Amino acid sequence: MSLVTFMVPVLLFLNLFDSDAILGIVENISIDNTHHILSLLHECYKPQKDDIIPEGCLSTRNHSAVDLDKAGVKFKRNRSQTWVLGMEMEFSCFLWSWYKCTLIMPVLNVHDSTELILRNLIAYELESKQTRKYITSYAFVMDTLVNTQDDVAKLVDSKVLDNIMGSNEEAANMINNICKHVALVDSFYTQQWKTLDKYSNNYWPKHIAWMRRTYFSSPWNIIALVVGSILFALTMVQTIFTVNGGNK
Repeated sequence: MSLVTFMVPVLLFLNLFDSDAILGIVENISIDNTHHILSLLHECYKPQKDDIIPEGCLSTRNHSAVDLDKAGVKFKRNRSQTWVLGMEMEFSCFLWSWYKCTLIMPVLNVHDSTELILRNLIAYELESKQTRKYITSYAFVMDTLVNTQDDVAKLVDSKVLDNIMGSNEEAANMINNICKHVALVDSFYTQQWKTLDKYSNNYWPKHIAWMRRTYFSSPWNIIALVVGSILFALTMVQTIFTVNGGNK
């Protein structure tokens, strides 16, 4: 039996990450060096390039999805065919985008078996000394991003999380339970989190994001801002003419 014939039904049944991206990787995986199903699954979730991804300590600063959104960070699904779990930072500094930062990240499918699958993969990584901790790194990042059901709602709206569970609160509790009693490991997303930390602590992105939410979130807000600005300008002109007229 070929690896593709075996793995495609398994991956579709587990339905953990974006299946389209994973199915494009399966053909490049060798079955010779895998000794059980967890090893085979882990091969699907590791980078397919030979580039060495740097590891480091993940910042202990809590950057939840809602907090990052308030700082102007947006979320976008990762369509990469080289690493399913890859995360990248994307910046736009054009006038109409107002220096916007986007975190490109994997699409996680949250269902009743998600916690079981991730816990087994994390256990496999921690028990194997020669296996790099890709899944564990990703689980800690998700634990950081999700604190409450509002964070789940933000990720769902951004289409980087598909919640098939009963409620956003259940999904948040499940994500927060995955890394319980798991020792923090060196993360593959250290550089991205340093960039996010620096960006979210800057003065301008945070205040620009506030202005965008307050005054430019809908056409009615924009109309109200324009009308208010015109009325203010007319009031100032009238005041100036009144003062000048009184002086004459």
